[in-house]
Amino acid sequence: MTVNKSRILKRAFSLLLLPVILLCFIITLSACGARLNAPSGLNIDPLELSLNWNEVNGAAYYTVRVSGTENNDFLSSKNSYSLVNLKEGSYTITVKAEPAANVDASASAWSAKISFVRDHETGMVFSLTNSNTEFEVTGVGSAKGDIVIPDTYRGLPVTSVADKAFMGSPDVTSIVFGANIREIGSHAFNNCANLTSITLPENLQVIGSNAFQSCGKLATDLVIPDSVTSLGDRAFIYCRSLPSVKIGSGITAIPDGAFNGCNSLTSVEIPSTVTSIGESAFFDCYSLPSINTGANVTEIGASAFGRNDALTSVTFGDKLETIGESAFGECIALTSVTLPASLKTIGVNAFNGSTNLADVQLGGNEEKISSGAFYGTKIWKEDGKAAYLDGWLLGMSYPEDTQNSDRVAEENLIKGTKGIADYAYSNCAFSGATLILPEGLKYIGEGAFSDASGLVQIVIGKDVVSVGDYAFDGVSTLTTVILGSLNEVYDNTDPDTMLGESALRDIGDYAFRDCTALTSITMPDSLEHVGTYAFTGSGLWTNATTAVYAGNWLVEFKDLGSQITLNVLDGTAGVADYAFYQNSTLMGVAFPASCKYIGRGAFYQCSVLVQVALPANLTAIEDYTFYSCTNLTLTAIPETVTRIGRSAFYKCALSSASETDENSLTIPDSVKEIGDYAFYGCYYKDTVQDENGTSTGVTAGVDAVIIGDGVERIGNYAFYNMGALKSVVIGNSVKEIGNRAFYKCEELVDVRFGTSLEKIGERAFYGCSAMDEAALPDSIREIGDYAFYKCTSIKSADLGGAQVIGSHAFFGCTSLENLSIPATVKSIGDQAFRNCAAIYGVVLPSSLTEIGPHAFYGCNNITFYTQSAADESGWNSRWNSSYRPVVYGCTVADEGYLVSFVYSAENIKNVNSASKLTAPFREGYKFEGWATEQGGEVVYSLAETTSAEFGTTLYAVWTLA
Repeated sequence: MTVNKSRILKRAFSLLLLPVILLCFIITLSACGARLNAPSGLNIDPLELSLNWNEVNGAAYYTVRVSGTENNDFLSSKNSYSLVNLKEGSYTITVKAEPAANVDASASAWSAKISFVRDHETGMVFSLTNSNTEFEVTGVGSAKGDIVIPDTYRGLPVTSVADKAFMGSPDVTSIVFGANIREIGSHAFNNCANLTSITLPENLQVIGSNAFQSCGKLATDLVIPDSVTSLGDRAFIYCRSLPSVKIGSGITAIPDGAFNGCNSLTSVEIPSTVTSIGESAFFDCYSLPSINTGANVTEIGASAFGRNDALTSVTFGDKLETIGESAFGECIALTSVTLPASLKTIGVNAFNGSTNLADVQLGGNEEKISSGAFYGTKIWKEDGKAAYLDGWLLGMSYPEDTQNSDRVAEENLIKGTKGIADYAYSNCAFSGATLILPEGLKYIGEGAFSDASGLVQIVIGKDVVSVGDYAFDGVSTLTTVILGSLNEVYDNTDPDTMLGESALRDIGDYAFRDCTALTSITMPDSLEHVGTYAFTGSGLWTNATTAVYAGNWLVEFKDLGSQITLNVLDGTAGVADYAFYQNSTLMGVAFPASCKYIGRGAFYQCSVLVQVALPANLTAIEDYTFYSCTNLTLTAIPETVTRIGRSAFYKCALSSASETDENSLTIPDSVKEIGDYAFYGCYYKDTVQDENGTSTGVTAGVDAVIIGDGVERIGNYAFYNMGALKSVVIGNSVKEIGNRAFYKCEELVDVRFGTSLEKIGERAFYGCSAMDEAALPDSIREIGDYAFYKCTSIKSADLGGAQVIGSHAFFGCTSLENLSIPATVKSIGDQAFRNCAAIYGVVLPSSLTEIGPHAFYGCNNITFYTQSAADESGWNSRWNSSYRPVVYGCTVADEGYLVSFVYSAENIKNVNSASKLTAPFREGYKFEGWATEQGGEVVYSLAETTSAEFGTTLYAVWTLA
C-alpha cells in the first residue's frame, strides 16, 4: 500500500492548528469585556407611579425603554423611574444597565418586560387614608363638568369624599360616585350651585351633615341606598330643585333639617325602619301634596313639615307618640287630620296657622295638648267661648291679643271633658269662687290655670292622674284644693275629711307656686311624684320654718344657716324633686318606713350631708338624688328599690359609717337598672399613719361591689373612676356593661362576670391596671373598642363566645400571656392586641374573616397558627405589621387548640433568626414539640421545626401542665 505522506502531514498540521484557533477566539472574546447583568425585579409602585428594579453592580445609569411614546428611551441615574408624566394608555417597559467608565464591561441585555396601564386622571385631589390602604377625594382640583369619581386610584380603592372636598365649586355639573365610596363627608358638595345630578353608589354608608346643602339646581330623583345607615343633619337642605326622595331602609332617623327648603319636592318615601323625624326635616317643602310619615315613627320633631303650602293629606303610623312644636304649622291646604291612638303629646303650636284645618280626629289617648296647638285653624273660632276638640278643652277662644282683664272663663266644663290643654285658662277671670271639674277629666295641662283670678276653691275630681307644671302658678286667691273628688260628708275644720277618691299620680314643677293663700292641702295615697318647687312661695311654704310639708309629702327644706339632722315626720309618703337642693346645713336624714318616694335630685349637692338612712319601702333612687354629696357615707340600698338613676350617687364619698365597717356595696336583686354615671367617682382621699407616725395619702371608699341578679344593664360611666374599688361581682342577668362603666378603676383586681353578659362597651375597663384576669362567659358577643385598654396586669383572657373584638380592645395589656381566640370570633379590630408582648402562640380560627391594621403590632414573641391557607380578603394588609411568624393551613380541635399542620414553604412564613417560632397555647397544657404521627412521640422540638422535610405533617404534642 502506498502511503501519501503529504496528506498525513496536512492532517497533522490541521489538528495542531485547531486548538490555536480556539485559544485565539477565547482571547478575542476576553478582549471584548463581560456584559453587565440585566436588571431584575421590575415592579411598579401604584401609589407613587414609579418603576423600580434591583440595582445592578457596575452600572452608572439605566436606559428605560417605554413602548408607545414619542421618544422610546429614557435615562435614569437611579434604579427607579417616574411614570407620572405618561399619558393615559397601555405601555410595555424594559430596562438595561449601562456601565460606569471604570468598569470593564459592556451594557447589559434588556430586562424582562413589564406591562403598565396609565389610568385616566380626573384632576381631582386624592389623599391616602386608613393606614394607606385606601384613597379619599380631598379636593376638586382641576376637575369640572360631569365628574366621575373612580372605583380605584393608583391601584387602591377610593372609599370616601372628604369634608368640604367640593364645597363652593361652581364648575361641577354632575357627580357619579365610584362603587367603593362608603362615605360622603360633611359639607362635601355644599353650595355647588350648578350641580344638577348625582348618582349615589350602592355601598354608600354615610352622608355627612350639610353634604349637599344649597345645591339649588340638583334635580335628580334622589334614591338613598339601603346601605346608608347615617344621614347627617341638613344633608340636602335648600336643594330647591329636588323633585323626589326615596329614603333607604338603613335609615332609622331622619335628622334635623335634612330636606328643609326643598320646595320642589312632590314625593317623599319614608321606610318602615324610620322611628323619628327631626326638627325642620321637611320644613318649607311647599310643593309636597301628601306625606306618609312612616309606619314606625314615634316622634315628629318641631317644624318638621311646617309651612308646606301644598300639603293636603297626612298619613300617620300607628306608633306615633309625639308631634312636636309647630310640626304642621302654616300648612294652609290641610283640611283634615286623623291622629293615631298611640299619640300621647301634641306640641306647642303643632297645627297653628293651618287656616283651613276644620276636621281633626284625636286618637283618644292623648295625655298632653300644648298651648296654641290648634290656634289659627277653623277649630279655633276666636269667639270668646271655650274651644273643644274631642273632649279636650283647648282654651277660651279669644284672639291672642285680648287683654287679660277681658278673659272671662266659662267655669262649667262640658261633660265628657278628658283633658285641659296647656294654658287653657291662663290669665282668665272666674266669677264663681268654686270650680268643680267633671268626672272623666284625666289631665290638667301645663299652666292651665296660671295667674287666673277670682278662683278660691277647686275640686279636680277623682279621675285626674296628673297636674301639669305651673298648673296653678300665681293663683293668689286659691285657698282650697281638693286633689280628687269631694267627700259627700266632711268637716270644714278638718281638710283631711274633704278628700275623697283620687287617681292622682303626679304634681308637676311649680304647680302651686305663689298660691299665697294656700295654707293646707291633703295629698292622696295614689300620689307618686311631686315636682320641683311645686309649693314654693305658697302659704304652706311661708308658714314653715325648716321642712315644708304639703300634706304627707316633704316638698322643700329651708336653709336657716345652722347645721341640722332631720327626722322626717312619721307617715310621710314621699319627698319632692330637689327638695333639699344645694342645702348647706343638712348633716343627716332619717326616714320613716312610710316613705316610698324620694324625688329626682332631692339631695343634689348637699355638701355637708353625711348620713342618710333610706326608708325600707323605697321604690327607686331617682336621677341625681345624691348628686355630689361629697361627704355621704355608705348607704344600704333597700331591697324594694327597682332602679338606681342617672348620677344618683355621683362623686359621693361612700365611706364606711365607722372604721370597723367593710366598704362593700350590694345592689339588691330587686334593682333592674343602674343608670349612667350612677356611682361615678365615688371615692375620697384619706391619710393613714404607720407605727412611726408617718402619714401617707390613700384613696378610700367602696372597695367591693356586688351587683344583684335583677340588673340587666350597667349604665355608661356607672362606676367610672371609683378609686378604692378592688372587686366586682356582676349579676347573672346583666347583658350589657356600658361605655366606660369601670373606666380607670385603678385598684380593681377581681371582676367576676355573670352568665348572661353579651356586650362590654367602649372603654369599659380602660386603664384598670390592677385587674388580673378577664374570664368572659360563653354568652359574650361583643368586646367594645378600648374595653381593656392598658389593663397591664391581666395575665389571661378567656374570650367566651365573643364574635367582635373591638379596636384597641386589649392594647397595652403587657402581662397578657394566655390567649385563646374562640371559634366564634369574626373580627378583630385595629390595634386590638397591640404591645401585648407576653403573648406567644395564638390560634386564629376559620371563623375570623376580618382583622384590622396593626392588630398585633408590638407582639414581638407571638406566632400565629391559622386554619386559613392564606390571608383572608378581610385581613388588612398590615394586620401582622410586626412580621411575626405565621403557620397556615393548621388543623384545629373543636376546643380551639392546635392539632397539626403540614410543613411546607407555603404554610410557614416570616421565620428567621430574628423572628423565631413560639409555642402554641392550650389552656391547662404544655407544648412539648412535634410528632410525625398523631399520638406519637416528639420527633422535632420547637426550635427544630424548620429541619423537617417539606410535606411532613407535624402533630402538636401536649402534656398536662
